[in-house]
Amino acid sequence: MTSQTNNSRSLTHKRILITDVENEFGKELYTALRIEGCLIFTFVRELCRLANVMSEFPDLVPVLLDPTAATTAGDEGHKLLSSFPSLDHVVNLSGDPGLEIVSRALGSWKIHDFGENKTKPLISKMKDAGNSQNLIFHSSAGNQNLMSKLKANLNPRYTDSATAQVSTSVRKSFKKFFSGSTTTSETNNSHPPPATSSTLAQSVTSGNKHANEFASIAATLSQKVKPTKESPPSSSSPSPRSTPTPSSTLPPSTKGLETLPEKNEKIRSSMLKVNKKTVKKWAKLLKNMEKDQFSQLKQLDKNLTTFKKSEKKSLMAQNAGANAATAARSDVLSADTTNRIMASREARVDREVDKKVESRRDADTQKIADEKKIKMETLTRKLYRKTVVKQIAEFNKIKQKYLV
Repeated sequence: MTSQTNNSRSLTHKRILITDVENEFGKELYTALRIEGCLIFTFVRELCRLANVMSEFPDLVPVLLDPTAATTAGDEGHKLLSSFPSLDHVVNLSGDPGLEIVSRALGSWKIHDFGENKTKPLISKMKDAGNSQNLIFHSSAGNQNLMSKLKANLNPRYTDSATAQVSTSVRKSFKKFFSGSTTTSETNNSHPPPATSSTLAQSVTSGNKHANEFASIAATLSQKVKPTKESPPSSSSPSPRSTPTPSSTLPPSTKGLETLPEKNEKIRSSMLKVNKKTVKKWAKLLKNMEKDQFSQLKQLDKNLTTFKKSEKKSLMAQNAGANAATAARSDVLSADTTNRIMASREARVDREVDKKVESRRDADTQKIADEKKIKMETLTRKLYRKTVVKQIAEFNKIKQKYLV
């Protein structure tokens, strides 16, 4: 799962996945890698953020996937990452959940833990890796749980783990031993020394020294390196690189897309096309939901107007007897007083009716809002999953058709 570039120290046209470009360091790293000429992929967690990311970062390839979601940790994230075109490096800025899905999909890749979010050292490390090694750069700053657990198990995938350090010591010791043996052999062949007791003593001492050194290393390995079933098998060789296909063997559909820049542009344009359709569907979904909510609120107003009239009529009927008694006392009460009493009763009825109407309005409005939220979550989840499936299909189509 590796792209191909000519200069091993150059990052031009290399494909790099940054799991989150919306945080401060992600933006800084995106800008730096963009200057280097990389094709940059990124995860977008929510549908509502997709249009903003496409607008703010027009040159990258946004991929709708939430690495923190429970479903992503399963087959969803694994299938999507496995469908990606060949990558050179991954920069995980999504914490342990992001590392889990990325490391699972890229099982043979080494993991490099960088504690400080600094752009220049990170890019320098990418350049040092060249074309020979793919790395998952993991930012463990403020999120040490998974890192501590994996390091405790001496997972050999970590470039700074105890296992990796011991393996390096073994290689250096073997190199030193055989280099020394070769030098001694060449010296003996050109100038054979006399077989004296002093020479034999030096040879024995040197042999004992190397034997003790290897015994020490073996003891360290037996004490520290305890592979577990969960730990993936160690591999000292880098992941296989893709071999450029000769133009004569390319299928007809790849004509005009033989260079890496052309293939990268095809990847970017194809995925942007998928994402633009998703953004349109999302906007249409929001518009329909707002339209539906407006229609429901409008109908609620009509229902409350009818309810208010009916409720006032009912309450006024209850006061009909009292109003009749008041009118019968016209010989005692003045007309003005009688009218004020009746107006007061009607005002009291209006207040009671308004209170009931507002109470009913609040309850029904909340009900409409709750129903909208549930429906919105359902439709959003449906569109999210459909988009993930379409992205997988598009990536697989690009890989098969254009050999990327």
